[in-house]
Amino acid sequence: MNAPLQDLQREAQTLAQSVTAAYADTPLMEVGTRLKELIEGVAAAVSASGSDASLVQTLATVRGIRRALPETFGDRFQFDSLLIQAIIKEWSALGARFSGFIVPRYGPGWGFYKIPMPSEDDKTAHTIRVLSFPGVDRLGDVDLSDYAWLLHELAHDAFYGSRYFVDNFGKRLIDRLRVLKLRSTADVGRAAARAADHIAALERYWTPKLNQQDWAHEVAVDVAALWALGAPLTMQFRRLIDREDVNVCVATDQHPPYVIRAQALAQAADYLGWRDEAWALQENIRMRTAESPNGLLVYGDAEMLKAVVEESLQNCELLRIPRMTKERLEIVQLIDEPKTDIPFGSAMIQLGGLQRSMLTAGEYRSWMESLLRSAL
Repeated sequence: MNAPLQDLQREAQTLAQSVTAAYADTPLMEVGTRLKELIEGVAAAVSASGSDASLVQTLATVRGIRRALPETFGDRFQFDSLLIQAIIKEWSALGARFSGFIVPRYGPGWGFYKIPMPSEDDKTAHTIRVLSFPGVDRLGDVDLSDYAWLLHELAHDAFYGSRYFVDNFGKRLIDRLRVLKLRSTADVGRAAARAADHIAALERYWTPKLNQQDWAHEVAVDVAALWALGAPLTMQFRRLIDREDVNVCVATDQHPPYVIRAQALAQAADYLGWRDEAWALQENIRMRTAESPNGLLVYGDAEMLKAVVEESLQNCELLRIPRMTKERLEIVQLIDEPKTDIPFGSAMIQLGGLQRSMLTAGEYRSWMESLLRSAL
């Protein structure tokens, strides 16, 4: 064996030992074992063949997986893991389907992504879902009034279980673009160019993709979170768009402006019977759009938003995601938390949102600390 290959083999051995140690006695222990076995298997094959290309690639892949996986497994990791599993159990009780393995990780903000594990064939391939929470792995960073976003991220996972939204909203988008193109046929010169650019942008932003990296899915899972959580989701959105440090009109190719998302939520809230909440959200939208005009807001096409809301609500029903109603939320509000353990799950997040709206900042923090002590 030549010297460079020997060095690579030592590097592989060190990494194999490292991943095993990093995930020992954690929920990712099996992942560590699989990665170790992968490294050792490829290293053995390389020793026999003398070609190191596959080992170099494997080591790079394993390092990339480690960077994407949780790095700490403290009290907050335990709390958030229990909360994720409790909500999955709630939703699954009515038939909703989820990935078998979703773990929390901590970073700058909320997010949801998939990590495909290396495999010899597609049939045995395993995918880990990671749900990113803002902050670090310490209980002091838990803010249940912000956890409405957890339902948004879990809805992403639930939507992977069906093509309904992609297919049905996709058809309605095509129909809407066809209408807009017909309306622009009489335009000439700059007007025709502007119309063509507008239609192309609508298609680029709103076309639903299976990887969910598009405006349609972001709005749709907002609506799904509202379906599952009720009024506390609109409260969270109102707090967000009221913040002076938040530009409610900024957008990316994947995320529409908060104002457009809030417009869809207000429409969905009205459909679902949360009419006071819908009105309050519309008032917030009206004030913020007057302050922060932005050209991207023209892509919040009314017919498009209506289609997203309707198809998302229909998908929630088909996926059997439990719907929160005013009657059910009133039962949650009756929980006397000093005398009763608040159950892990949606009720905990709903109470967090409701308490945030009624208590001072100090009172709310004390309430949160008491809840976390009792929960763990």
